[in-house]
Amino acid sequence: MPFPLLVLPILLASPPAGTDVLATYRGGTVTRGEYESWLLANGQKDDEGQRRARLETIALAETLEAAALGARLDRSLHTAFRLAQIETGLLASALRRQADREIVIGDAEVEAELKAEDKERYKPRTVRLRNIFKRVPADAPEPVRAAARARMEALRAELLAGADFEELAWRESDSQTRFRGGAMGYVPPGVLAPEVERIAFALGKGELTPVLASADGFTLLRCDDIDEGRVIPLDEARTMIRRGLWTRASDARQARLRAELLQEAAPRYVEPQGGDDAPVAELRGGGRITLAELRWLAARPIDGMPAEARRAVLEEQVVRLAAAARARARGLHEDAALQAQVRWERARLLATAEIARRVNLSLVPPGEAEMRAHYEKNRDRYLSPTRVDVALIRWPLGEGPQRRQFEEADAMVARLRAGELPFDEAARRMSTDPSAARGGRLGLQPLTDLAYLGPNVYRTIEGLAPGQLSGVVQQDKQLFVVKLLERQASRPLTYEESATVVEKELGDARVAALQQEREAEAKRALELTTPAPAATGS
Repeated sequence: MPFPLLVLPILLASPPAGTDVLATYRGGTVTRGEYESWLLANGQKDDEGQRRARLETIALAETLEAAALGARLDRSLHTAFRLAQIETGLLASALRRQADREIVIGDAEVEAELKAEDKERYKPRTVRLRNIFKRVPADAPEPVRAAARARMEALRAELLAGADFEELAWRESDSQTRFRGGAMGYVPPGVLAPEVERIAFALGKGELTPVLASADGFTLLRCDDIDEGRVIPLDEARTMIRRGLWTRASDARQARLRAELLQEAAPRYVEPQGGDDAPVAELRGGGRITLAELRWLAARPIDGMPAEARRAVLEEQVVRLAAAARARARGLHEDAALQAQVRWERARLLATAEIARRVNLSLVPPGEAEMRAHYEKNRDRYLSPTRVDVALIRWPLGEGPQRRQFEEADAMVARLRAGELPFDEAARRMSTDPSAARGGRLGLQPLTDLAYLGPNVYRTIEGLAPGQLSGVVQQDKQLFVVKLLERQASRPLTYEESATVVEKELGDARVAALQQEREAEAKRALELTTPAPAATGS
C-alpha cells in the first residue's frame, strides 16, 4: 500500500451549498456556501451578532490565500509538506475516532465490574497532608540525629509563627514532595506507618504534628484538609466504572491500531546520504520521508540528535501516513466536516505565509548600535544555560498494586544508595530508556533540553546536587530514578556571546509589529460590504 507524502490536499472545493452572496469585498465575494463551510470547519453555528466579523475573517483568508498562490508560496518544499500534513493529520485523527466509536461497554460488563469492586464504593476518611522530612541514616551518630531533630523543632516553631510551609519544604525537606511544596495529596488509611497514621489522622485542619522520629529521619506533617469519606451511590459508581472500562478499551484499541499501521507501512529507516531530498525512511509501496521533512517534524536541530530520538519522530509520521491511507480507503475523506476543515486550514496556512512574505519585504534587521543598547539595558537576562550530566533509570508502572511497585522501587533505591547495586548495572538491567545501553547516562546538555522527560522529573533534576540520587519519581505511567553526575552553573554572557539572541529578540519584536500592520492593511483594503442580512440555514 503506497503512503504518498507530498500530496497536496485534493479536498479544496467548498461543499455544494447555496451560492447567494452574503458579503462583497474588493476582488471577490463570500457566498452562503463558503460561510456555512467555515462554520462547519470551526464547529460553530450562525450568530447574527458575530456574522460580519466572521465574513471579514473569511474574506481576508481568501484574499491572502489567493495572493500566496499567485506568489507560488505553495510550491516551496516546506510549505507543500505543511499543506500535505493538514489532510494527513485530520484523516489520521478521523481514523482514531472511528476506532473509538466502535467501542461498546455493555451493562453486563459494568455490573460485573461493579460486583468485583463493590468494596471500592466505600471511600474512607482521608487527610490531605504536607510534610517536611529530614533524612538521617539509621547508623548516624547521636549528635547528628540530635542536630537534625533540633533543626526540625526550629522549623516547627517557624511554622507555628506563620512561616510559609511550601517555602520551608522546598528549602529544607529531603523528601521528593519538596518539589510540590511538601504536598502529599489526600492520604488514605494504610499508607503511613501505624504510629504516624494515628497521629496524622487525629489532626484538625491546619494543625501540625510534633516532630516525628523514625529509623531514617524526622518528619513534620500538616493537615490541609479532611475528606470524611462516603459510600459512592450506585449510579455514580456505574458511570465511573463505564468511563474507566471505556478508557482502558480505547487505550488497548489505539495501541493495536498503531501496531497494525506500523506493520502495514513496514518502514525501513536509513541514514541520510545527500541533500534535503535524501530519504531517512522508506515505506512499503514506495512512500518515503525525506531529511527536510524530518527537520520540520523534529522542530529542533537534528545535528547530534540521538538516533533513537530521530527514529521516534519518524515512527510517529509513519503511523500518521499509514492512518491517513487507511482512512481514505474507508472513505473517511468524504466527510463534509473534514473537507471543510481541510479547506479552511489550507487557507489559514497560506494566508499566514502571505503575511510573512509581506513582512519580509519591509523587514529591516536591527543594527549594531541598537543591538548593543538592547543588550546593555537587559544584560542581566543574558546567561548561559545551566548544563547537567544526568543518568536515569526509567521503567513503566505496571498494572498490579501500585503500593507494592513503589515499595520495590524504594528498595532498589536503598540498595543504590548503600552501594550494593551499581547505578549503571541497574540501568542496563531494568531501564527501558534508550540510555540503558550507556548505563543510563544522558550526557552533558542544557538542563532545559531535559524538559521532554516531564515536569516531575525535570523539577527533580533541578533540585539535585552533584552526586545526589533521587528517590522514585512518577511521571505519567512511568517511574524514574535520577542521578545528577555534574552541574555546570549558569554565568553572565558577554555581548559577543549574546549577539545572536539579542538580534533574534529584536527581530521577533519587529516581525510581530509588522504582522499586525500588514494584517490591518489587508483588512482595510477589503472594503467589505454586506448587501443583505440574510440568515443561513445552519
